[in-house]
Amino acid sequence: MTQNITSKELLAIREHSLNALEEYIKLIDILGGEDETLIQTMFLGFAAESIFADRVTYYFFDEGKKKLYPNVLRIYKDKKLVPYDYYSDLKDIFIKSGEDTCGVVAQTKTPLFIENVGKDKRYSGIVDKKIKLNIHSIICFPLIIHENLYGVIEVATLKNNRPLTNSDYYVISIIVKITMTIMEKMKLYKWSITDNLTQVYNYQFLQISLEKELARAKRYPNDVGVIMMDIDNFKELNDKYGHVFGNSILQGLARIINNSIRKNIDLPIRYGGDEFLLLLPETDLVGAKSVAKRLLERASEEKFITDQQEEVHATLSIGVTAAHKDQVINKDKLIKKADDAMYKAKRQGKNRISITN
Repeated sequence: MTQNITSKELLAIREHSLNALEEYIKLIDILGGEDETLIQTMFLGFAAESIFADRVTYYFFDEGKKKLYPNVLRIYKDKKLVPYDYYSDLKDIFIKSGEDTCGVVAQTKTPLFIENVGKDKRYSGIVDKKIKLNIHSIICFPLIIHENLYGVIEVATLKNNRPLTNSDYYVISIIVKITMTIMEKMKLYKWSITDNLTQVYNYQFLQISLEKELARAKRYPNDVGVIMMDIDNFKELNDKYGHVFGNSILQGLARIINNSIRKNIDLPIRYGGDEFLLLLPETDLVGAKSVAKRLLERASEEKFITDQQEEVHATLSIGVTAAHKDQVINKDKLIKKADDAMYKAKRQGKNRISITN
């Protein structure tokens, strides 16, 4: 049965919502869009807690399959977050576009507010039935960046709680708008520094990051390792098997690089064409050489299959250098040292590493 609520209690909820909005705006401003994961976590928490909701769910939208997957679920009891084993109940659940409230929102890309789901046929409660929640009210918003839907957020109250109101809808709409604005800026920045084909960083990012790393290395101090690599005979492979196959080799090398480095520390960069550069913070020449050996081995073991089902192996010529903590060197000279070492490896017969101090 829906809980009766007095005017005084309703006023207190409104005041709490305004305070939560103010706090959210301040925290977002402090973060400045630097940590996408933290902002997403805060977003879900504030969306639920700002209006004392009992459940908040984030659905990931798969554009290709036109399906929604409950990716994050938070349940609150007596205004406190309660532990929930998401993987036991929801890991195999999906909702088709146009199905249930979140599916309707995904299909129309417009928000939805239902004060009493028992009187609305659009709500079928696929997730709520699975986790045994008796829902009364729902507010559901599409999460859109550059006109592309990447998910849906849904906040809800139970039947023993108060029904949601237009004021609650307004609060959630502001939180969604603030979050999408900051996420849009983060996506734009990420796209501007990422190579479209390989999804590693691009040349523009190198110019920014290398200068910063050299300044940081000088201050602390630490070495900075640099690896320059080039795919052997890439033009011949392109001419023989076509550019689509050549692109698959570039993507495969990017995957090998990402699997061979420290996540969120080392920086993989597509320098141009079939050349890649690795920036290795806090890494001396010995450490950089170790990474290069791992890359050389894994690249030579990788198999690429042509349209004619022919098996092709691509090898690398790799140049390795490092900026020493007691040495002053600018970024252009450091890149040239790595580049010269790489061409030395090519002259010596390819599929090898050349090292320079």
